[in-house]
Amino acid sequence: MGLTSEQAKLLLAQQGPNELPAKKSANFIRLIWNVVQEPILLLLFGAGLISFFLAEVSDAVFLSITILIITGVSIFQVRKSEKAIAALGELIAPLATVIRDGITSRIPSRELVREDLIRIREGDRILADAEILSCSNLSVDESMLTGESFPVLKQERDSVFSGTLVTKGHGVAIVKSTGTFTQLGEIGKVLAEGKSKRTHLQLEIDQLIKYVAAISILAAGTVFFLYGLLRDNWLEAGLAGIAAAMALVPEEFPIVLTVFFALGAWRLSQVHVITRHSPVIELLGTVTVLCVDKTGTITTNQMSLEKTAEQVAYFGLLACPPKPFDPMDKAFEVAGPVDPTLKLLHEYPISESRLAIVQIWETESRNLLVAAKGSPEAIGEMCGMDADQIAQLHSDLANLAKQGYRMLGVAKAELPSDAKIPTDIGDLPYEFLGIAKLRDPVRLGVTQSISELRRAGVRTIMLTGDFPGTATQIGSEIGLTESDKVITGNELNEMSDEELAERVNHVNIFARVAPQQKLRLINALRANREVVAMTGDGVNDAPALSSADVGIAMGLRGTDVAREAADLVITDDDFNSIAVGIKHGRRIYSNLTKAITYIVAIHIPIFGLALLPVFTSYWPLVLLPAQIALLEIVIDPAASIVFESEKSDADAMKKRPRSRNDRVLTGGLLASALIRGVLLLISSLVVYFWAFNEGYSAELVRSLTFASIMIGNVFIVLSIRSDQHFMLSRMALKQNPSIKWLLLGVTSALMLIFNWTLLLNVFNLSHMELSHWLMATTAASFCVIWFELAKARRHIWQKINH
Repeated sequence: MGLTSEQAKLLLAQQGPNELPAKKSANFIRLIWNVVQEPILLLLFGAGLISFFLAEVSDAVFLSITILIITGVSIFQVRKSEKAIAALGELIAPLATVIRDGITSRIPSRELVREDLIRIREGDRILADAEILSCSNLSVDESMLTGESFPVLKQERDSVFSGTLVTKGHGVAIVKSTGTFTQLGEIGKVLAEGKSKRTHLQLEIDQLIKYVAAISILAAGTVFFLYGLLRDNWLEAGLAGIAAAMALVPEEFPIVLTVFFALGAWRLSQVHVITRHSPVIELLGTVTVLCVDKTGTITTNQMSLEKTAEQVAYFGLLACPPKPFDPMDKAFEVAGPVDPTLKLLHEYPISESRLAIVQIWETESRNLLVAAKGSPEAIGEMCGMDADQIAQLHSDLANLAKQGYRMLGVAKAELPSDAKIPTDIGDLPYEFLGIAKLRDPVRLGVTQSISELRRAGVRTIMLTGDFPGTATQIGSEIGLTESDKVITGNELNEMSDEELAERVNHVNIFARVAPQQKLRLINALRANREVVAMTGDGVNDAPALSSADVGIAMGLRGTDVAREAADLVITDDDFNSIAVGIKHGRRIYSNLTKAITYIVAIHIPIFGLALLPVFTSYWPLVLLPAQIALLEIVIDPAASIVFESEKSDADAMKKRPRSRNDRVLTGGLLASALIRGVLLLISSLVVYFWAFNEGYSAELVRSLTFASIMIGNVFIVLSIRSDQHFMLSRMALKQNPSIKWLLLGVTSALMLIFNWTLLLNVFNLSHMELSHWLMATTAASFCVIWFELAKARRHIWQKINH
């Protein structure tokens, strides 16, 4: 029976959760200290200090406020990322199989309490210290506690310990200790977690920042000395140098990467895809081949037993565990309850040498009743079939496979009461009872998902332990290409690596495949330069999951070992979730490139205008540290929040996967960013020199130029959002709520700055008339009009071609 739900609830309140002390996140003081060490804040602090010595108190105060705002925004983003990661941790937390209220169910491991009855099976991570009540061929790997490399065979009344791994068999145990009271908690160890490495993308960005930082130091020094020599004011020269450095340093990159990885993983979790390692987000968009199990992923894994002989159904049931979990075992429950007078004496689990499960029962008269169920060929061999009988069996199986059935052979044997329980189950006098026919329907939406992946350049390969006939029938039903071609596990074993690498290019169905053969398949595909994603759920799948570019474990039926070896965990075991995950991976990477394009583009005009004071002492200053600081307040959230929230483009799944060796900062991306940035710089310079030649005051010249930069900033954001849609039509779709907040924020900031005397003085600006605003807006639009015209040309060209 186990505990009742109410008893468990009370015990949980008394004992506390079953978990070890977690690593604490940085406290608030530490978080602030980490943030204020950012280069942009150090530069702002220096600018504020110089402004104070120049008696520009209002500038110094504003820069101090800006430091607080940027610090607050950074802390908000870090906390948001931490919360997303914490939520992800909750989703990926291990589940325990318990018996409560007489019902077997899965609960979060933290809810386990002492006296809980737990079921453990091959591949499970044991989640509390417990005592075994019953077991069958149970072996446990305790190396993490003892250092012993060989699994330990367990019997009734033996103890099992939290953190160890079941390598074979199954059993029922009663929990004796949880949380810090377990052996694992007492010795202060936790499961080993590999030290997180910088991803390929992060290393690329790190390298870029180093280069730009070196250039910014050189530029700041040059501006400082030239400004000082030209104007003979070295304090102002310090401000100009700081402004040049601030304009060039792309400090947004690390924040943007952190936000995109954390929120990207969180968004994937919303579509039943849990990310265990952040680099997989980069790889999802490069996947070219998806190798997927048929049962439970393409199909529902809800088996139904077709009408069959009574003895086949009943002895098939006797070859199932008393409390079955496996859907194929559950299908035999239609045969009714097991005779209560029977007593289960021994179970022989399935093995690589014999694909059959055998159980021995004792009858009331002490005779032994043997029930066997498994691969029809294995059962036929155990029953001693001759060549003609084997040929007829194969013919029957082929006919049933064409109808889409999964098939199990069922046999029985009887032994007298004085017979000993045999060690070799192959020599018993078995009688072949027949074939059990089971059907597992295809999941809804699988055909559409496979078709969508094909259009996206992702090929689907189906793996199954079923007969080739069953596999081809399912393959045809779901629209797999080349569904009439099959490679079996035996054929695969006979091929050389070179031959397999050639054949795998033309075959999408592999039948009668054992878990160990998946590794060879991955190696063959990777030899052809494919980027491989592969699903798995068993202990034997772990090597293949680790070797695949993207290992995908099943969350419902998968073992703990498989989940720990994988990069992704699909919480609903649904093929459609895998397809959606690949689509989201492409969206995340695409949006990241948009954010980087924007960051690079917007720094070009800021840096260019910051250099103006170097050329002559007659031109008025344009961008002071205060203006640049305000621009930074806009750039950071625009890049990390607005672009992260972008929906996928309509053609996202119509493009070929990008190469895994592609750099995020490609030549095309940099060219696009440079063109946009240079165009905004040119338009701003046009406004600057026009206003200067008109004899406007230095404050008004600065105001017009600054307004054009701010407005152009927004235009660039709107234009970069899509390579296909016009920026106004994209806005009309209302797919990104962050856009309205960006527009509202920038508009409010401009209205406040240019209509409040205090802020005008702080920024050294002046009031602008309507004509000035029209001038600034028209000039700012120059930086995107060419890209919008290019989109129009593409649309016209597509219509002509169609």
